[in-house]
Amino acid sequence: MTATIHALILGIIQGLTEFLPVSSSAHLNLFPWIFGWEEISESFDVALHLGTLLAILLFFYKDWIKLIIGGYNQVIKKKHTKERKNLLVHCFCNNSSRCFKLSFR
Repeated sequence: MTATIHALILGIIQGLTEFLPVSSSAHLNLFPWIFGWEEISESFDVALHLGTLLAILLFFYKDWIKLIIGGYNQVIKKKHTKERKNLLVHCFCNNSSRCFKLSFR
């Protein structure tokens, strides 16, 4: 029973700290240390992160579909839609941040 409660608490911590500009993985290691619990396994850590990814994908499901349709309309049908513009903005922002990151290597 306590393992289930620990898992629930760590899941809540993961969900709350994932979008903060700090390491959510560090929190998953810090809280068991503070409370004297046994260390979590790497597979449990990965499972928590996959759960977060799944939650994000499900929450933004409609937006993902719109982006995919916008990309299809742009490449195949050559249509100019709002979704096309959103896709291009996402691509530009992602590539810009990648270039910025690579400039510091």
